[in-house]
Amino acid sequence: MNNTISKNLNDLWNGRDKKLTQMIAAESMGLKQSAVSRYLKGEIRLNIEAVIKFAKILKCQPSDIDPELYWVNITSTKIVGAIAEIAILVEQYINEMALDLPLETKTKLVELFYDELIEDGSQLSKTKITRILRLVA
Repeated sequence: MNNTISKNLNDLWNGRDKKLTQMIAAESMGLKQSAVSRYLKGEIRLNIEAVIKFAKILKCQPSDIDPELYWVNITSTKIVGAIAEIAILVEQYINEMALDLPLETKTKLVELFYDELIEDGSQLSKTKITRILRLVA
C-alpha cells in the first residue's frame, strides 16, 4: 500500500474518538474486524470504496486519507452514501470503458450524477452512467 495513504489512515484512526473500536467500525463498514485491522496495518490495499467508508466513520474527507481522491468531496453525512455510491460507480465505469479522464471531469461527473439522482429520485443504473460517460468521452 502507498505509505502516505497508510500513514494518513493510521493518523486519522489514532486521533479518532476512542469509543470507535475496530469491531464497531467493521460493523458500520460491512466488513469483518480482521479486515479493518488488516487495512489499518497496511496489509490490504485501500480501494476507493474502502477509503470512502473509512472517511465516513472517521468523519473526514476521502482526500484526507488518499490525496488523489480530492475530487470526491463529502459535504454532509446525509449525502455520504449517495455520493460514495456515485463516486464508486463512476470510477468503476470509467475504468471499464478505459477512459482517461482528468480529475476535474470526474468531479463534474459525480456532481452531475448526484444532481440527476436528487432531481428525479431514480436509481443510477449502469446503462444511465454508461450513456452519460459516452457523451462526455
